Amino acid sequence: MLRFESFTREAKILNPLKNFEVEPKIIEYRINPLTGKIGCLVLKESGRPIEKMIYTADRDSLEKLAKESEEKCFFCPG
Repeated sequence: MLRFESFTREAKILNPLKNFEVEPKIIEYRINPLTGKIGCLVLKESGRPIEKMIYTADRDSLEKLAKESEEKCFFCPG
C-alpha cells in the first residue's frame, strides 16, 4: 500500500512587490511515494495552492537559468 506523507512549515518572504515587507507563507511539502522526491506547494491563506515546485533540477541547470534571467530579476542587484 502507498503511504502519502506531507508536512508544513512557515516561511517569511520579503515581497518585492510590497516594498519588501515580510509576508508569511505556509509551505506544504509532499513526498512522492514512488520516487521519494519532495515537492512543495506554497499555500495562500485560504489553503489553496498558488505555486507548485518540484525539486528535480541539477546545479548546472539552475546556474544556467539564473544567468539567463538575471537581467529581468528584481531580486538580483543592479
